[in-house]
Amino acid sequence: MSTSNKVLSILGLFSVERSQWTVEQAAHAIGQPVSTTYRHFAVLSKAGLIGPFRGGLYVLGPAAIQLDWLIRKTDPLLNSARPAIKFLTGAVDRPAVVLLCRFYRDQVMCIDQAIAGNPTFAPSYQRGRLMPLARGSPSKIILATLSDRAKKSLQARNGKEFAAAGLGTNWAELRTSLAAIRNAGYSLSRGEIDKGVVGISAPILMAEGMPIGSVSYVISGEKITKAHHDSLEQMVRVLKAAAAQITAALTD
Repeated sequence: MSTSNKVLSILGLFSVERSQWTVEQAAHAIGQPVSTTYRHFAVLSKAGLIGPFRGGLYVLGPAAIQLDWLIRKTDPLLNSARPAIKFLTGAVDRPAVVLLCRFYRDQVMCIDQAIAGNPTFAPSYQRGRLMPLARGSPSKIILATLSDRAKKSLQARNGKEFAAAGLGTNWAELRTSLAAIRNAGYSLSRGEIDKGVVGISAPILMAEGMPIGSVSYVISGEKITKAHHDSLEQMVRVLKAAAAQITAALTD
C-alpha cells in the first residue's frame, strides 16, 4: 500500500460508531508502526482533515466541513438536479421526501433531499450516509441500470448481500430480477429500508447510458387504494421526466 493510501486509510477509520481515535489505536487498527502513524496524523492534522480533541484523541477536522460547503456549490450533479428537485416537491399530492442519490463504492449515497408537505417520517437515506446497493428503490434502480459487466463484477464482490435481498443466488437469477426493473425504467420498494415507507425511483444517466445516480419520492406506505395507485403512476411519470431533465443538464 502506498503512503498516500495509508494516510487516507486513517480517514476511513472514523465513523458514527467510533468518531475519536488516538494515534496508538489507529496504528493498531491499520497495522502500522506508531511512529509512522504519528507522521500520517500530522499530515492530516496540518490539512485540517483531523484535529486534536482531548486526551490524545483526534476527531474529524473543519476541512471536511469546508469541502462539504464547496461541493454543495460546485458539484455538477447537485447543480443539474436543483430545478428538477424543486419541480418534484410541487408535483406530488401527498407529504413526501425527494431524494437525490449517487452510486459510490459499491454502495449508494444520498447527496441531497427536499421536503414536500409535512411527512411524519424521516428516511434513512440522509446526505452523506452510505446505503446498501441491493435494497431500497434509490439503490436498486441504479443497480438495475448498470451494464451486465458491472453487475457481474458487483455480484462477485457482494453475492451474499444480493441473495439476502432476494435478487438471486447466481448471475442468471440476478439478471432476470434486475431486468424487470430496468425495463420498467423505475423501481418501487416497500419497507425495504424503513418500515411503513414506500420508495419510488428513476435513474439519472450519463451520456454513455450508465447510471450516475437516482431521483426518488419517499412516501408513507399506507394501504394503497385505486386512487393511490393512480397517484403512484403519476409519481412515476414525473420522476422519469425529472430524471431525464437532470440527465440532459448533465450531458449538455
